[in-house]
Amino acid sequence: MSLSEVPPPIMLSSVTNYVELAALVLPPRQLGVKDKLRRACPFLPMPLSLGWDTHPDDEEAPPGSTVRGLYLSDIKSGATRLVTASWMHALYKHTQDVQKPGTLVMHLREAGFTTQFSWVHTLVLGTFLLQSSVVLLALMIGQQREGWLLLAAGLIRISEALFAWAYPKYEDPRSTYREQPRYCALHTGMTTNHILVVTHRFGYRGKCVNLEDAAAPRLCKVTGWKRIVKHGARSVLRAAVWIQKGASLVTAANGYTIPAVLLLGTFVLEIVSASEDALPSRAVTVLPTGESVLDRLTAACQVTESISVGFVESLLPDPCGKHVDYDWISKALRLGAELQPHESHPAKEDILESTIRRRRFQVVKLLSVTAFSDKMYSIQLLPPVLPPVFPPRAATAEP
Repeated sequence: MSLSEVPPPIMLSSVTNYVELAALVLPPRQLGVKDKLRRACPFLPMPLSLGWDTHPDDEEAPPGSTVRGLYLSDIKSGATRLVTASWMHALYKHTQDVQKPGTLVMHLREAGFTTQFSWVHTLVLGTFLLQSSVVLLALMIGQQREGWLLLAAGLIRISEALFAWAYPKYEDPRSTYREQPRYCALHTGMTTNHILVVTHRFGYRGKCVNLEDAAAPRLCKVTGWKRIVKHGARSVLRAAVWIQKGASLVTAANGYTIPAVLLLGTFVLEIVSASEDALPSRAVTVLPTGESVLDRLTAACQVTESISVGFVESLLPDPCGKHVDYDWISKALRLGAELQPHESHPAKEDILESTIRRRRFQVVKLLSVTAFSDKMYSIQLLPPVLPPVFPPRAATAEP
């Protein structure tokens, strides 16, 4: 028998082994899908995907999704902290992408990624179930190796989802009941040209989440026997991943079933990452401001009717120690005070005109506490005859 008559299965087996090896050892892309979607469904299993994912219980934010040097400042007190929460970075970056730099006021109904179950969750769960059905198909057509390896990988995904549900990574932020909302500002310090004023309030006299806790959540800590169980479960989960991956490497592939299944999961995760930001339900008001940071900072203080030295000078430092910018904005907040142009700013006349317009008329937000959407609204300056957005509760007479 000549060489040309040698049956091709040997060559086919070699090719399938190389293809499967490449599908297993590719470095996985960090997409942040778990963090986005598991807010609505904590035990959602992720589809099987390409890559050497030996730590399925960990996932970092994708590169480029964070804003370098993002801070959250309480406007009234000036307390400032570095933002580490990925959802707040995504929120600030989203407003930068859809709106030109300026001052925005955002009313949040959720302090975190959205809790609403959407078509994206259905797509992810449907993909995982479709991949699981391939296990039965592989066993029926005689591909025992592929069937058992995919079954083991699916069980590991389910176990990882249950582990994430039983042991959340971060603690829930504190919350209190307030009649008046607290206003915080997202900015990048002295390099900022975009200010995002955020507040959280769920209904009138509703529950307000402390945004400073949501901006830098604390890691959940367990002690005692729970800590032993948690670390033991994580070790077993990671060991199972290594065993499943090792079994895939040391056994010969019978086809392209495993690479095709992993490619399907990766394709779906890429679609989900590109099409769904999972941002919280919100309503946004765009304030009319000029190009200078001082004007945008003044607008943020005027709309919240609060100011502090720490907040102002975290954006506009005062090297001389005279608090010139703080004093000028403070005078702008006092409606009865006569306002003169800023003593040293190059665009002081434009800033004065813009500030006087905001002083002369009452800023009325085109929002309500219960109507939240993703739309952008331009602010309207109307005479101060309309009721405020949050009317005070009528006092009741004592019996």
